Amino acid sequence: MKTIPPIRKNVPAGFSVFKAGENPEVFLYLESGELAALVKSNGKDKELFKIQPGELIGLPSLLEKQAFAYNIVATRDSSYLEIDEECLASTLKSTPVWLLAGIRQINQQIKKAKSASLNIKSTNVSKVLASFLYSKAKLRSVQNQTPIFENYNSLLKECAWISRIPFQVLKDELFSLERRKLVFIHQNELGIQEPLLLQALEEYLAYTERGKEFPPFHINLVEKRAVHCISRQGNISLESSEWLEKLKSNDKFATISEVNLLEKLGLLKKVESNTLTPDEEQIQKYLLCFEYEKEIKGNML
Repeated sequence: MKTIPPIRKNVPAGFSVFKAGENPEVFLYLESGELAALVKSNGKDKELFKIQPGELIGLPSLLEKQAFAYNIVATRDSSYLEIDEECLASTLKSTPVWLLAGIRQINQQIKKAKSASLNIKSTNVSKVLASFLYSKAKLRSVQNQTPIFENYNSLLKECAWISRIPFQVLKDELFSLERRKLVFIHQNELGIQEPLLLQALEEYLAYTERGKEFPPFHINLVEKRAVHCISRQGNISLESSEWLEKLKSNDKFATISEVNLLEKLGLLKKVESNTLTPDEEQIQKYLLCFEYEKEIKGNML
């Protein structure tokens, strides 16, 4: 099947790309210029966020048949690619199976992150903001982009619109996260050096809301040593008894209980051969929790 190329469009500043309520069943890849997402508020246009070159907009319109919830307007002379279902399908048919599997996994991760960021039932401002920023950083990560954002005000406006939390309240909370070294702010830029720290903060607050203990902060010294031990083993797959030998060589007090706990916490996961292999992301999150316990708890001097 012949590959159908996307349509390239060049539009001037002020051009209305899409209107709220429309469902063109396409998504856009911005090549140059700048687009803005706007909603009407008291008869005036209110900016939610901006789309910069190299970013996508409108994936739910194509993949989930969702109408745009906002207007898309070019704030500068812009050039973008418009990808419809026929174009996407023709491209995917020539895509290797392994790449399709990777795309599906990324799509699931984005949906999970998006679902978390859209949870507006919680009144915990820190939890909502941490979840939102983590989803944004995760999206950048799966697109192989650095989680550095040019204007944190645009991010906060989008979060305020989604969560219905006042902009100034979110801004105060963002500066609190900076004081705790969970994010970094330089002029208008926002950097998220360790996105997993924000996920850990969100999970810690969720556990606290339910009156439960957050596992990384309630394990003993032997168990901590076990986490550090498996973090140094790389991508290997071993039987439980072999993991026990690894742990005992690192700490003579280690027992099979530590192996069972590591599996229960998701730090070791079963693979097809019924052996256990380290979950690098989960391990990294635990290591960050050990290092940043005071910052996550907010117990800063």
